[in-house]
Amino acid sequence: MNIKKPTLNIIDRKEFNKCPENGTANQQEFRNFKKNSFGVEESAIIKSLLANLNLHIAVINAEGILISVNKAADNLTKTAGPMHLSDCLIGCNYFKECKDATTCGENIVEKILENISAVLNKQITNFSSEYSIDSFEQKNTFLINAFRSEEDDSQVIVTHQFLPQKNKDQDLSIDGSSEIKKTLSEFNALLNSSLDVICTLNRTGNFVTINQASQELLGYAPSEILHTNFLNLVYSEDIVETAKTFEQIINGTHIPVYENRSVHKNGKIVPFLWSINYDTELDLVFCVGKDIADRKRLEQAIQNERDQFYHIFLSASSAICILKGPNHIYEMANTLYLKLINKKDIVGKPVIEVLPEISEQGFIKILDQVYKTGESRTNSMAFIQLKDETTGEYRDHFIDIVHQAYRNTAGEIDGVFLFMNDITMQVESNKKIEKSEKQYRQILETAQEGIWVIDENSNTTFVNKKICELFGYSEHEIMGKKNSHFMDEDSKKKALLAQNRRKQGVSEKLELKFISKKGEEIL
Repeated sequence: MNIKKPTLNIIDRKEFNKCPENGTANQQEFRNFKKNSFGVEESAIIKSLLANLNLHIAVINAEGILISVNKAADNLTKTAGPMHLSDCLIGCNYFKECKDATTCGENIVEKILENISAVLNKQITNFSSEYSIDSFEQKNTFLINAFRSEEDDSQVIVTHQFLPQKNKDQDLSIDGSSEIKKTLSEFNALLNSSLDVICTLNRTGNFVTINQASQELLGYAPSEILHTNFLNLVYSEDIVETAKTFEQIINGTHIPVYENRSVHKNGKIVPFLWSINYDTELDLVFCVGKDIADRKRLEQAIQNERDQFYHIFLSASSAICILKGPNHIYEMANTLYLKLINKKDIVGKPVIEVLPEISEQGFIKILDQVYKTGESRTNSMAFIQLKDETTGEYRDHFIDIVHQAYRNTAGEIDGVFLFMNDITMQVESNKKIEKSEKQYRQILETAQEGIWVIDENSNTTFVNKKICELFGYSEHEIMGKKNSHFMDEDSKKKALLAQNRRKQGVSEKLELKFISKKGEEIL
């Protein structure tokens, strides 16, 4: 059976004659951006918009390489014929594929490609023509448009539109460029309203598209960045790691989020958090970059406060630990606390596991009560026995301890702070002093001589029993009184002069006459 090969006929049509409102579009808007700054897939939006145009759209660069094509209008692809290149892949030479795809009507194809080349070479602003294909028993007519991109005039957008069989009353000179412009304008506004950098990179790392946020965040207008390598903007210390990550993404490693630093045009370093997705079909990397300088400053401030807290916590003059939850899990403990309990590596363990001996001493019950009620507990000179793991013996300690509950952001009790001072040495020292004082007093009390102690103002601070016996007064009657109170008038004068001399550092012996309670003279 002989199958009639399709024949291509061209219908001459008036060109747009450099009409700016009909022949412009922005190539970057045909890229299917995968994510905006909130992670929402924007590709679905643009694909839906372009699909409703009922147009087959292709974008070619100055070398005639196909860099983008919409695949939504499958019905056009099936009926379009050789000019639609349904099997043509991104990266192929559009002109070569068009020539190879047809076996007849080469002159017509050449004429169309010649006009597209004229648009590429800026000899004309745009080109429009109808062409028809006779295939089997039907004739299909199409409208082809070619016009330069608004933002990148080195690229040309080519559209094909299927025209139904003509009626005499029907004007089929449909121009889809206005629809494209409207769609692209809306999408362009969407991209440029983003506060985050939205861009696409080819596999060599060159910018294919980028939105207006680059001006605000990096200091460069999109026109300054397009077709340059993104590593030119990366901070020198991050270039090697960033390049390695980019290569991993191109080779199929899924790295949805990446953080690095870029250099602003004014030299300032800007930290970025990037959402990244590689489209294997389009062979493009889609990126959304968020300036996280404010977050970094906040993180640094929090870190500084945390470091300050740790410094104060670790260098505090008291033994401190932080217990979390109803089981009193050690969350933090400073050096003095570890020294007090003579333990290491206690973080993450419950108190009862680290110090099982304190359960019977009532301390776990106190922790439970404070955690349950939130009421602080203070205990001065608490006695505690801690077991020495090496010898197995118990060590006696006296501590001043404060139990204080702490709460989370919801106001719920989250754990207990413990503040302790080991006063064992102080208690032992006081006991020794008390013992020494007791011994000294016993000596004074049993002495066979009267001992009378006065202060710098001659007020009595101590008298032993012998003095009380000699004078006939009780200790209570003598204490606090001046010693001159018990002298005759002559001795009072001597005592006053001696007191002044003592203040000048003169020591001396005096003979003074005292009067007992019975009125008797005592020498």
